[in-house]
Amino acid sequence: VFFHSKVKKKKMSRVVGFIDLDAYYCACEVKQKPSLLAGKPLAVCMYETWKKSPDRSADMDRIVKSGGAGLIAVSYEARAMGVKRQMSANEARKACPELITVMVPTKNGKADLSLYKENGEKVVEILQEFAGIVEKRSVDEVALDVTDAAQKLLETTPKELVARQAVNVSHFADSEISLKASKISHEAARRGHEGQHEYTKNDDDEKNHLLKYSSFDYLLLAGAVVINNARKAVRERLGFSCSAGIAANKMIAKVGCGLHKPNQQTIVFPRSVAVLLKDLPLNRLPGLGGDLGNRISSQLNITTAGGLANISRSILLNAGFQDADNLLAAANGTLDEPVKNRANYKSFGSSKTFYKHPITNLTIADQWLSNFAQEIFDRIKNDRNQRNRAPTNVTISITTDKSHVTRTEKVHIGWSDSPQPIVRSAHRLLRRWAGTRTAHLDIVVLGLGVSNFIDLPANKASVMDLLTRNPLHQSKKPSSSAEIMQPSKKKRTIAELLYQQATTSTKKTTTVGKKDSSFFPSSNIDPEVFAQLPPEIKAELLDDRTRLLRQSAPSLGNSHLEQRQVKKKKKTATTTIDSFFAPRRPR
Repeated sequence: VFFHSKVKKKKMSRVVGFIDLDAYYCACEVKQKPSLLAGKPLAVCMYETWKKSPDRSADMDRIVKSGGAGLIAVSYEARAMGVKRQMSANEARKACPELITVMVPTKNGKADLSLYKENGEKVVEILQEFAGIVEKRSVDEVALDVTDAAQKLLETTPKELVARQAVNVSHFADSEISLKASKISHEAARRGHEGQHEYTKNDDDEKNHLLKYSSFDYLLLAGAVVINNARKAVRERLGFSCSAGIAANKMIAKVGCGLHKPNQQTIVFPRSVAVLLKDLPLNRLPGLGGDLGNRISSQLNITTAGGLANISRSILLNAGFQDADNLLAAANGTLDEPVKNRANYKSFGSSKTFYKHPITNLTIADQWLSNFAQEIFDRIKNDRNQRNRAPTNVTISITTDKSHVTRTEKVHIGWSDSPQPIVRSAHRLLRRWAGTRTAHLDIVVLGLGVSNFIDLPANKASVMDLLTRNPLHQSKKPSSSAEIMQPSKKKRTIAELLYQQATTSTKKTTTVGKKDSSFFPSSNIDPEVFAQLPPEIKAELLDDRTRLLRQSAPSLGNSHLEQRQVKKKKKTATTTIDSFFAPRRPR
């Protein structure tokens, strides 16, 4: 995850905070029903598809007292009783009879995570008030660059006072309690080890405060004050507690964040990095918690970040690890990937597993893709109203027992008020994958996503409006006769080309009369230009044409004779329009 950029040797000058929301899914459920759930051992469990129970929205009662669905989140109260993530609900109830299990909300026969995503967006909105750059990394993790805010604090407040404030609310990464926490295994840290409890300061931190600080240390201390204020704002406004790490780069800030939870923060000074990483389990190093870390550990017999730091670059390369430079930088704490300005989601997606009952035919797959499209489109509408943007890529993901594939195509959504553009793309991509098969598909995981967002114009003009508007009449009037005579070298827009071609080739396009033209006001559109438009824009134009035909029909009369005339007119108009869109024969 942290190995996207080349290693850069530069002076440490940034202050980065990494915030992780504590037991986040449980916290969202407590916020829904605080009187019932606050302070209780709580776990959030997955939806059991096989039960086929009715959908339950976020505001409905979702407490389940039986069933074996897997746990995806466990409160700290439940962790203290021995409950761990990935336990089944039945197993967890045996460990903690008082445990309350809440099922995730459901919609369209699958889990609906909107509750958690929407609360996560509210958290980011608050954090943006404190940081110059905010990077949303997941539903419950955010990286912040608070360098500017830290510098301003030092400019307005005596640095000794800033240091005292930071010490009162922070751990130091080189304290005895922090170094002890750094040696805990990755699995224990994820499940919630017994040392995780709310804590503010300790004697070691007080002793460290007597040390002399460098100018950059003071900048980190100021950043710690800023991060603490941001955490307080999230808790006061939304009720969510969060933990944080403060360091000179994003990777070390994340390591620091995991040392003390919940509702705590840890400062990692440059002098503390080596001693912190020395005995840190290798799979607790960001980016090495999966297959890559397992390969390094098994091939090179390395178990800690310190052990990796002592390996030479040539040994890593000879062992097949081509990203040796970044791996060594990570192990030494110098991998400096900047915080990216990404407060918004880069993609929306929805998926479902079908391991017990695989999808066998196109009809069932189409229905699920339509459900996914509706769920995604609801998010698109909310996001679009807030940020004036829309996605332009649609991707389906298909997993069978034999393979995993993805297929992507462009889509035009814009200000559309229907999920149909997404549905059409998804069904088309499914058939591209299936080929001639209509049955025995054996899909065990099916997913749909949209991405590659673009900014939209503020006005909600439809594609039809853009293509039928007279751009020449809206352009700036020439200021002189010389300007009129001078040909423009500016590239013409599609709308200008459409209008120009339509006005110069009226005799060649259509013979629809004045009354018939009301069926389709875009009769100016040149078929050659239309043929080059993306498929989704063509589909929207044709949808508009059908809608206009239907709207025009009632005004033509209700008598038997008039109905025959209507049919005749419709047939004539439709035939003319269809032939209008058909490709011209070469002359």
